[in-house]
Formats: sequence, structure tokens, C-alpha cells
Amino acid sequence: MMLGSAVALAPDAAASKPDRMPAPIGNSNTFPAGIACPFTLRTELVGGNQVLTSYDDGRFHATGRHLDLLTNVDSGATTRLDLQGSLDFVLTANGGSIIRASGMTSFLFFPGDAGPGDTQTGRMYLFVGHFVATSDPSGTVTSFTSSGSSQDVCAMLS
Repeated sequence: MMLGSAVALAPDAAASKPDRMPAPIGNSNTFPAGIACPFTLRTELVGGNQVLTSYDDGRFHATGRHLDLLTNVDSGATTRLDLQGSLDFVLTANGGSIIRASGMTSFLFFPGDAGPGDTQTGRMYLFVGHFVATSDPSGTVTSFTSSGSSQDVCAMLS
């Protein structure tokens, strides 16, 4: 899956070393109903060995195991996702970005984002395989393709 809008950024001779750090275990986010799922969704990184690498030119790479605990705050239902794989984020010439992921990964689609499901509502999916998401400069996902399998995380927690 190649997207022609990707920009190959040449490394700068004066660029610093990439910044590498472990994913912050215990980090959590809460999304109000309608933003990520029809209900209030809480996500928490509870374990793993994921490493995050950022580069001076805006590129970002994540790889390793990522254990997430997801909670339907409205009902109390929970599920744990044992995610493993890699994700790359690259800026495009128009100020948008391309995200490429492989392995077992999850992705949050905000209302208006292209992708599986009802594009007018927020939704979260678990993907096994590969996906590519392209966004415009505002961060809205404008195109999305995937190969492999997918599962609606919000339905898992309903």
C-alpha cells in the first residue's frame, strides 16, 4: 500500500539523534461519549515494552508490546488489548500526515474521519494486519485502507 503523497525527507547533516523513550505506563485518557465510542471511554496503558522514537523532521515510530485496559465508564465493562507491532507517522508536503501500522494495533477514529463504521461518530477498531491512514493538515483522516482483520472495540465494550 503505497501512497503517492508521502514526502521523503532527507536527513539534515546537523540533525540530532532520534529521541527514544519507553511508552509511559499508567498514562490514561478519557473520551466523552460520542468522541471515541457511543459511551465515555477510558484508555490506560497498563504494561508492555513499547518504545517511542521521534525525529527532528516530525517522523515518529513506535514498536513493541503495548497492553491497554479499555473501560466503558458508563457501564463499567472492561477489556484488555495486548497490542504488538509497529506504527510510523510521517508528515506530508501539504501539512497532513500518513500513518502506517502493522501487527495487532488499535486506532481511534474521531467523528468525520474516513475509515470503517459510521463516519459521523467516533469509533475505535482493533486491526490485525496492516493499515494506512492519511490525514489533512487539521488531523482529519481523509483516506483509510487496511488488510487483515478488524474488530469494533466499542462493540466489545457495549
